[in-house]
Amino acid sequence: MLVPFSDHKVFVDPRDDPIAYTLLAGGQWQRGDIDAAIELAKSAGKLKQQSVFVDVGANIGLITVSAMLSGHFSRAIALNRPPGIGPSLSRISA
Repeated sequence: MLVPFSDHKVFVDPRDDPIAYTLLAGGQWQRGDIDAAIELAKSAGKLKQQSVFVDVGANIGLITVSAMLSGHFSRAIALNRPPGIGPSLSRISA
């Protein structure tokens, strides 16, 4: 299902998680939080031109989309572990 916003559109599966429910109800998912974090980094002089945004635990990538729409990042890397891999990862890192 396509959910339109003022500056982008997102496809979501209504059978997914709470993120989909929030979007389908007309809400944003942590958009204000990421905008505030970007402004804080910018005002502290920590956000350089052509920075790379890294989203670890990206889920469907909404934070990544918000970061890229801010215009402060040249590219993004969004990572999310596949379902069911947790036990294998814990054995590797133990």
